Amino acid sequence: MEIFIKPKSFNREITASASKSYEQRFLALSLLTGEKTVLKSFGNSADVIAARNIIKTLGCDFFIKNNKLIIKKRKQFSDDYIPTLDCGESGLCARLFVPVAAVLYKNFIVKASGSLLNRNIYEDYKSLSDFGFNFSSENNNFPFNFYDCELKAGNYKIDGKNSSQLVSGLLMALSCLPEPSVLKVENAVSIKYMQMTVDALQRFGFQLIDEYGETCNFKIYPKRLALDNYKFKIEGDWSGISNVLVAGALIQDIKVKGLNQYSLQADKAILEVFDLAGVRYKWKNSVLKIFKSRVNSFEFDATNCPDLIPAIVILAVFAKGKSLIHGISRLKNKESSRAEVLQKELAKAGITLQIDGDAMIIQGEQKPNFAVLDSNGDHRMAMAFSILGLNSENGIKITNADVVEKSWANYYNELIIE
Repeated sequence: MEIFIKPKSFNREITASASKSYEQRFLALSLLTGEKTVLKSFGNSADVIAARNIIKTLGCDFFIKNNKLIIKKRKQFSDDYIPTLDCGESGLCARLFVPVAAVLYKNFIVKASGSLLNRNIYEDYKSLSDFGFNFSSENNNFPFNFYDCELKAGNYKIDGKNSSQLVSGLLMALSCLPEPSVLKVENAVSIKYMQMTVDALQRFGFQLIDEYGETCNFKIYPKRLALDNYKFKIEGDWSGISNVLVAGALIQDIKVKGLNQYSLQADKAILEVFDLAGVRYKWKNSVLKIFKSRVNSFEFDATNCPDLIPAIVILAVFAKGKSLIHGISRLKNKESSRAEVLQKELAKAGITLQIDGDAMIIQGEQKPNFAVLDSNGDHRMAMAFSILGLNSENGIKITNADVVEKSWANYYNELIIE
């Protein structure tokens, strides 16, 4: 799919889509508890649909009624049942649901498609050998066959330098065992995502103590508190909406509904970037208003919120002065090699980015030319390029633009005014 983004043609009021990161966690926990669960708000992104299909494969059917997603109590399959977890292109599903599945099944298969086939998940799975997991695959790629998996309570240590997603799955799985466990995460990154997982666990009645630092320590207790019901509302997604907020800062005032002002989501840090760049905003009655602002250059460390980088690169392109973004190494092993894609594709529009080690340097006040930019199969790239087009004189054409469905199914329809 190709789409032409016209200058300055977007909606002034928009509702953030439901956080896919929270919804995927809630789906996993509804499976593990086995309780009927009601989600009062939910998304329809490809990643969320993949997670729903996984819990159905593992025993939890679901249906939609009166704008609510209702997840049925978990059913039991026969002992010889070997489920296949189809993760689609979701890296979170591929990492989170492996420990979760092992609580219920000793043997299962994990498959994927699209961009996930090009990401190095094998190294993540290797780290599970210390937790009682066995697997095989051809060429160290999908599909992975897990067999004779037996996760036991104990004291564990894992290197968290590449991703927090596997840690989240382990926290959930260890919480379901009959004995207490300790999990130490060394070289931890994306700490906010671990905090989201702890928050979701506690909302389902699980008990654990968390300590954060260079090494994160989790003490996990087996007793789960009984709840009156399992009804939850999924808050808005800060990751996807960050691009829209940047459009508001650059082009015209915008109001956004559905966001949690006190969210644990890592990409709420977009407001920290706005503070550094002099972008004005305010909260009123749970609505966030972004004011068109004179944007100043900024220096920001995105190590713990790498999904923000494409959006804030676009902000920096139009800022006054030279901006510096740290944490660029975290852009590897995503849906694309994002630092290189940003540099290559934006150059087509006459925009220069400089990569220096773990940092990206962006000279501000650049004026993009019309260009045809390829998303490279990456939803974050397509969203960022759309904001570039909105703030250009002649617009931008995006190829492979439908990849936004991975995280926000109706992105263009909700954002753009025809």
